[in-house]
Amino acid sequence: MAGSDTFRGITFQAAYAVGLALDILEGKGEILVLEGAEDVVDAGILGADREPILTVQAKTKVEPHSWASGELAGVLRRWLATGPPVTSRFEFASDGSLGPGVVEHLRPALLRMGEGILGPEDREYLRKQDLDSADEALGRVTIKSRLPGGRELLEQAALRFLTLHERVGQMRVEEARDVIFRLFGETVLSSGERTAESRELSRGQIAELVGIPVEAIDAAEAWSEEIEARYIEALKKAPPGPAWTLLNLLEAERPAALAFVKSEEGGRQEKKLRSALDLLDLGQNLSLVGPAGSGKTTTLAQLRAAASERGLLPSGWQNSDGQSSPPRARCVSTWPPSRRYTS
Repeated sequence: MAGSDTFRGITFQAAYAVGLALDILEGKGEILVLEGAEDVVDAGILGADREPILTVQAKTKVEPHSWASGELAGVLRRWLATGPPVTSRFEFASDGSLGPGVVEHLRPALLRMGEGILGPEDREYLRKQDLDSADEALGRVTIKSRLPGGRELLEQAALRFLTLHERVGQMRVEEARDVIFRLFGETVLSSGERTAESRELSRGQIAELVGIPVEAIDAAEAWSEEIEARYIEALKKAPPGPAWTLLNLLEAERPAALAFVKSEEGGRQEKKLRSALDLLDLGQNLSLVGPAGSGKTTTLAQLRAAASERGLLPSGWQNSDGQSSPPRARCVSTWPPSRRYTS
C-alpha cells in the first residue's frame, strides 16, 4: 500500500494541474495533458495545433531532503530528449527546497542562458551535468521551489476562480471552493486513465466543469493602459471614508500570507496594532484577515486610494509568463510585485 508521501505527491500534482486548467480557461492554451506519454510530463498545456506550450514536472520533497543538481539535470535531459519545439517551455515545480548546487550554479546558469548572457563558467558547469549549453531549449526552463502544498494551492485556485466567475455573476467563496474541488477531482481521476486521450481535458471541457462559458472569458476586455487610467480616475473620484481601520496583525508560518511581528512578554503573547497604511511600505505578500464586520473591505478600499496617490495603482502585476493581468477587485487587489492584499 502506498504511504502518505505517495498520496501527498499525487495531491500536489493534481492541485498544480488545477492552476494549469485555469490558465487554459483564460486562453493560454487549448488542452490540459495529465501524465503525458513521455515520462517527464506530469502535466502540460497544448495549443490548438497540439504542439506543447508548457511541460510541467511537479514533485514533492520532504525536508531536510532537497533537490540535487544531478536529479534536476536528469529531468532536463529527459525533456530535451523529447525534441521540444521552439515555442515550448519546461517547468519543474516542487514544494521542496533546492540543494546548494541548484541554487548556486544550475538555476543561475539557466536564467543567464534565457537572458542570452551565459558565461564560460556556466558552460563548463552545464557540460559537467551532461547538458548542452548550445541547446537553446535550456533557456526556456523554469525551476520553482518551496511552493505551497496541495491544499494551499487549491485555496489559491478558489480565490482566482472567484475573479474569473465575476464575468458571469457573483459567487460565494464556499461555492468557488466546491467548483475547484470538482476540478481537482477530475484531474485526479483523469490522470489515472489508461489511454492518453482520456488523460486530456480540452478548454471547452474545463469551461463546462467550472460553469463559465468560453465566450465569457474571451469577450472580457483586456487590461490595457487605457483601462488602467480609467481605473485610477475612478478611485480618485470616489475615495473611501477618512477613518483608517486598525487591524490585529500576527506573524504566521507557511503559507506566508502574513508577515507581521508578534511580541512575547512574560511568557504571554500580546497582539500589536498597526495602521493599515503601513502595509504600503512592506515588500511582502500579505493578507487582511478577520471576522465579518472587522473592516477588511473598507481597509482594502482605503489602501487602493492611498496607493493611487503614491503612484502604486493599479497593479501592473504580471503573471508567470510576463503577461499583464487586471487588478482583482472583489477578492484580491494587486499592485507592484510582491504586494497582494486579500479581503
